[in-house]
Amino acid sequence: MIGYVASFLLGLGVGGLYLMLRRRRAALPAAVEESATAFGEEMAALEFDVNGPDATPAVLKEYRAALEAYDRASAARTEPDALTALRDGRAAMIRLDARRNGRPVPIDALPPAMAARAQSRGANRDHG
Repeated sequence: MIGYVASFLLGLGVGGLYLMLRRRRAALPAAVEESATAFGEEMAALEFDVNGPDATPAVLKEYRAALEAYDRASAARTEPDALTALRDGRAAMIRLDARRNGRPVPIDALPPAMAARAQSRGANRDHG
C-alpha cells in the first residue's frame, strides 16, 4: 500500500514539474521547449515503483538524478542551461533503464556537462 502511495506522489510531483516547465519555457526556442516536453512525458510515463523489487540503491540514484535534471531544466532561464540539464537527465534515464533490466550500464561517452567544461579548460591550459 505504501508503495502505491509513494508512486502516486512521485507521479504528482513529475506532473507538477511538467506543468511548471510548460509555463516557464516561453523565452526558450521552440526546439528546446519540445525537447523538454518530451523528456517530461518520458518521466511521467515511466512505470517505476520506488518500493518495488527493482528499486535498488543504484536504480534510485539514477531515478533521483533524472528527476533533479528535469527540475533543473524546468528552472533554466537560458538555452545552454536547459540543454545541459536535459542531456544529464537523458543519460540518467539510459542508466536507469539498463540497471532496471539487468543490462550493463553504458559508460557515458560524454561526462556531465559541468565536468566536461572543467576538463576542457584544464586541457586548454596544459596545451596552450
